[in-house]
Amino acid sequence: MTDMRVAEQIWDAMRTHRIQLHFSRIHRADDPNDVLYRECLARIPVADGQWRAASALLPALTRLNLVSTFERYVLRRVIQFLRDHPDEIVGVNFQCDGFDSAWTAALLELEVETDVAKRLIVEVPETSHVSREFVQFIRRAGCRIAIDGYGVAYGMRADIAIGHPDIVKFDPSLLTEARQADAGLEQLSRLIRLASDVATEAVVLTGVRGPQDLSVAARAGAPWVQPARDEPGAP
Repeated sequence: MTDMRVAEQIWDAMRTHRIQLHFSRIHRADDPNDVLYRECLARIPVADGQWRAASALLPALTRLNLVSTFERYVLRRVIQFLRDHPDEIVGVNFQCDGFDSAWTAALLELEVETDVAKRLIVEVPETSHVSREFVQFIRRAGCRIAIDGYGVAYGMRADIAIGHPDIVKFDPSLLTEARQADAGLEQLSRLIRLASDVATEAVVLTGVRGPQDLSVAARAGAPWVQPARDEPGAP
């Protein structure tokens, strides 16, 4: 599929509100009913009635300079979802590669809707070029911040701007390595201890696929986990 075809499909899906919001629960490693929050994962309609994760189309969106436009659309949808569901806490992943007047306008709602802001968790990839201005704006609004994909890039970008995040989420590749070898498990355990000193609220092991991975999480000392699958759940 060409980049322009991707752009056409995304623009049409946004215009007709056909982008689906799915959710992935972050819960206690020893209790799936104890949910910290749910991460929003957008799904985009493509040909033949199929749906694709927005993350799979990110390279095309990046080349077309449409990432921020799409992320602001998802943010508006999530803000409305939080208004309609006052008991929900939702996380949204942003690349945060640019903070301009369009982002300021999109985020201003959060400064006046404090009940919504305190239930929104902004997830920032560890490798993103997030600005201190963006971080300050988010924190001033009352949102929490999570570093996503932690432990691979070793914090050369996002960590510097954020400092101490509320939540640290490990890259799923670390779980794969821990599952396969004792050395990987020891490395994951060490990183979890380090992350516990960095995060002010929670440390999350992502990519969990079943009982074996839950056992690895327990041995590594991960208090929170996120399953690899997601579920529909938003209008």
